[in-house]
Amino acid sequence: MKQGLWLLALALFLPFVTRAEDASATQATVTFNKDIAPIIYRSCAPCHHRGEATPFELIRYADVAKRAQQILDVTSDAYMPPCPPITGHGYPKLIGARSLNDNDLELIRRWVSEGAKEGAPADLPPAPQWTSEWQLGPPDLVVEMAKTYNLPVDGKDIYRNFVIQSPVQERRYVRAIEFRPESRAAHHVFIETDHSHQSRLKEAAQQTPGFPGEMPEGPEMPAGQFLTWQPGKKASISPAGMPWVLDQGTDLVLEAHMRPTGRIEPIRFKVGLYFTNQPPQRAAYRLVLTSLMVDIPPDATNFVVERSFTLPVDCEALAVLPHCHLLGREVEGHADLPDGSRQPLILITNWDFNWQGDYRFQKPVKLPRGSTLRMQITYDNSTNNPRNPNHPPKRVQYGSQFTDEMAELSFLLLPERAEDEKALYTADQKSKFDMGVLRNEEDVRENPTNAEARVKLGGILLAQRKTDEARKQIERALELDSNFERAHYFAGLVARLQKRLPDAEREFQTCLRLDASDAKAWGNLGFVQIGLGDVKAARQSLQHAVEINPSDQLSRNALDQINK
Repeated sequence: MKQGLWLLALALFLPFVTRAEDASATQATVTFNKDIAPIIYRSCAPCHHRGEATPFELIRYADVAKRAQQILDVTSDAYMPPCPPITGHGYPKLIGARSLNDNDLELIRRWVSEGAKEGAPADLPPAPQWTSEWQLGPPDLVVEMAKTYNLPVDGKDIYRNFVIQSPVQERRYVRAIEFRPESRAAHHVFIETDHSHQSRLKEAAQQTPGFPGEMPEGPEMPAGQFLTWQPGKKASISPAGMPWVLDQGTDLVLEAHMRPTGRIEPIRFKVGLYFTNQPPQRAAYRLVLTSLMVDIPPDATNFVVERSFTLPVDCEALAVLPHCHLLGREVEGHADLPDGSRQPLILITNWDFNWQGDYRFQKPVKLPRGSTLRMQITYDNSTNNPRNPNHPPKRVQYGSQFTDEMAELSFLLLPERAEDEKALYTADQKSKFDMGVLRNEEDVRENPTNAEARVKLGGILLAQRKTDEARKQIERALELDSNFERAHYFAGLVARLQKRLPDAEREFQTCLRLDASDAKAWGNLGFVQIGLGDVKAARQSLQHAVEINPSDQLSRNALDQINK
């Protein structure tokens, strides 16, 4: 009997012992070597090591311990790691996110409160090693600008396109790319490819490296890629099985937005390329949700810009890339599914322009046909925003300058069936045209003498086959600026579509007097001259078109027909 009572007492007592032991284990002292070093090595050291732009290293215990309280403060406020998308709470896991999870934050808090102990040497994992200035190690190929461009001391932001002639001698498949600005003047850079060599010709006509203005037709970013650089961005890694193709003779074109810094800035960009032997199986579709209707009043603390797009086909979301400027405070993206549920995609509650990036979903996110992708970006244009460039705050609108604003949320989408991409493209183009019409109509209303806005609006209306409306806008632009080359080009297109061939010939000829390097104007002039029966003139025009743009197959075919 006594033995039975003793066993009962033991059975009742053991759970308390186990709980006490569990609690004791849970509350074991947090040490750097065992608990904190793995967090630091994963989320801090990739930027905080020798050779990077950060002001101090965070690898050794001594370096981390002396900043223990600072690390606790900046991680608790989500100021560091920089610009982290929220994880958990229904959001899919992201590759490339720098954020710390709740367990990481709790370990840091306890480590600091317990005295920032170092711990047993045997618990310390191997420190990460960086054997190269490149994030992914030495690239397979490094290319750079042939000559240095000297950015002026002051003035407005500068857009300039720099051409790098690729030295590859055979078709290569690029699995990753890293851009190194080598200058603090860089604001952002788009990396595009040009098979036509039109960019090369435009640069050759300049006295200094590169050529100004918006990117000409011809260069384009490879399909299904985020080949961009913004401050803080990591190397661009293609989705699995989806490298992009770099052929012999293809030029890389760097569309750069740069900001004067108060001194002459030498610009000589570098690009590192990483190859694979595996050709692409498919290409994703790059969908950019952009709102051009950004108009933030001064002192607004919670100004919201939204954009949406309804998918016409079943897709998988592979990656996401947000972008705005200094007034951005929060970026949110989600999908409203056909069954009424919501699929969260990305949430950044502490946007920091200096730390941007694209993020791949650890697992593709299925989005059935009829799902509506939504972007919402919140801006703070008050004195409470320490990044506000205007003191006192002033009205800020959409624009390309650093002190303007933007609102973008880009996705890489993979349609379930390859043949569905055409439907996705068509819906996307309609959405872009509708937004372009709204933006340029607003610009024209606000500044009726803005010839450029009228030409942009006319071009979009023309693409929508609203020819009479397009003609009114373009003719008004020419009244405002008779030497506007693009206005004459679009006036020629309108006249050609309306069968007014003598007018079309005159407009294209005027366009080419203003810019003789416009291959499309030469091609259109050639087709108009064929319609007018002037075969000799058409032959010369078409020959110019294919000389400037050897990939202009329409002009080449027409030229072949004439020469038969």
